[in-house]
Order: sequence, then structure tokens, then C-alpha cells
Amino acid sequence: MHCQGHTNNLVKDGQYLYVTVDYCGIEVIDVSNTSSPGLASWWNPWDCASNPFNWFSSPGHTNELVLKEDCDVLFVATGKSDMYVLDVSNPLQPDSCDVFGGVDNNMGTWGVSMRGDSVYLSYVCAVIPFASNWTGIKVIDIETNCTTDVNGNCGRVTDVYPVPSKDQVFIVSDDVFQSGEWVDVMIYDESGRKLQSGQYQYSSNGLMISLEKFSPGLYFANCKNKVSSCRVKLIRQ
Repeated sequence: MHCQGHTNNLVKDGQYLYVTVDYCGIEVIDVSNTSSPGLASWWNPWDCASNPFNWFSSPGHTNELVLKEDCDVLFVATGKSDMYVLDVSNPLQPDSCDVFGGVDNNMGTWGVSMRGDSVYLSYVCAVIPFASNWTGIKVIDIETNCTTDVNGNCGRVTDVYPVPSKDQVFIVSDDVFQSGEWVDVMIYDESGRKLQSGQYQYSSNGLMISLEKFSPGLYFANCKNKVSSCRVKLIRQ
């Protein structure tokens, strides 16, 4: 594990812990074996390992975080950077999905919480490790079912059906894909191992993916065209 930063907060989702490690981002720890937890992945946007003094100069510090389980999205208070939104539909590949605020507004966050489709950010006055000259709370309206495009924008996966699936599953995301276009689809198992890849044509019913070769269990589909992508959970019955 990476010990350059302070551990500030954590949430648990199934076999994984998401731990904020200050200016070193977020560690994803596999606790399926509680006697021997191990590092599964590491989201490190500020390259803390390259600069031992980065605690003072980092553009972000991960503090509190909250998980929206039905969307597999983490909302993270990131100090000088306000808030990062992470897609954790594949815990082994956490990915920046969106941001709120930025390093130039002279305001920094510590707390984050959620109620319904609103996220609450609490701001602090501070001098170190980041400068912040405003206190208060901001309320941000959010959308669920995160998808990510090359510009870091969040869209919507309209539907995944049937759930659970037996032989076939349909992924509908009209905000991301257009009828008739070909989409690259990669299927991963729960451990992050790639099982299948191929091209599928998007239709009025969405992307039709065959699960006939797979055993019952949880899988992840990464669907991508030239400019956009979406990630969804698949459950094989």
C-alpha cells in the first residue's frame, strides 16, 4: 500500500474498501480475506510518489467520500479541487468521470454527503495543506448511471435488461450511442480479467450482448465508440 499520505476516510462496497489517502488519491483494497487484505488498485491523479513535498503543493487532497451504489459512482471531496466524481463500476480500474469546482476558486472542501439526487459539499477555511478562504455548504444536483466520454462528461445509461440475464442482455444508452453505429464491447469478470471483446451494432433495442458462454455471476461491460464510452454491471443468472 502507499503510505505517503494520510488516510482520511473510507467506504466499503462488497469485497472492496475505497480509502482516501490525502494527496495520494484513493486506494482500493480487497478485503475478501480479512486476515490478509491487499491493494487491488490505486487512483493516483496527482502523482504523489514523485514529489515527497506534494502534501503542500498538490492540487488536490482526497478527504471524505460517499458512494452511490446504484450508479457505482464515488463522490470525493478533494480539497483545493472541490470534488471529483469516480466511476467504480470496475473497482480494478477506477476512472475520473466528472469534476466540480477547481483549483483556482480559492475554496477547499473537506466533507461530502448525499441525499437522494443531491450531493452536499462542506467547505473549510484553511492555510495548509491547501488554502481556502470560504466556509459553507454547496448543494449539487446529480444524475445517476454514470457514463464517461473523452471530455470527462457524465451521460446516462438508459437501461440494462433483463436483470439478471440468462443468455442475452441489452444495454441501452441513446445519449452515448446512435442507432446503426458499431460499438467496441469488452467484458470483464469481477476480478477485472478481460474475458471477451468484439464489435456490436447499436440498434433501437440497444446493444445485444450474448452471455451464453459465461458462468452465473457478476460481470462488467465496457462499451466504446470513437468519442464516448459507458460501463455497466451485468448479472448472469
